[in-house]
Amino acid sequence: MKRSTNIGLLIAKADESIEAAGQLMEKGHYSFASSRAYYTMYYAAEAVLLHNGLQFKKHSAVISNFNKEYVKNGTFPQSMSRSFQKAFTLRAEGDYGLIPIDQEEAQLVITEAISFVGKVREYLVNAGYNLEEE
Repeated sequence: MKRSTNIGLLIAKADESIEAAGQLMEKGHYSFASSRAYYTMYYAAEAVLLHNGLQFKKHSAVISNFNKEYVKNGTFPQSMSRSFQKAFTLRAEGDYGLIPIDQEEAQLVITEAISFVGKVREYLVNAGYNLEEE
């Protein structure tokens, strides 16, 4: 499959993930909503890394290489790195911990995920990709 197709599929997956996060929020499933918000960022980061021909299997590698390739050079703001790392931590707490994520934390990470995927989408569109927003 072409790289541009895979990038589009990853962004579509990010869109679907944030939609699921919203639905989980409505049902009061804040831990799972936080997890979906993290995956929204993860899929968007995978897409933008693939733009550079980079693919990684480990979540930690996606996060560190997103920072290396795009944050350290100023392409994306440091706030995106902090949001991504915070979402990763919340996902682990929500998926594996016994203490649930509260509504306020979940809403914040969802808001940050929406911003994250929006900035990645804008970057990729400016790079020439045709990414329809769902």
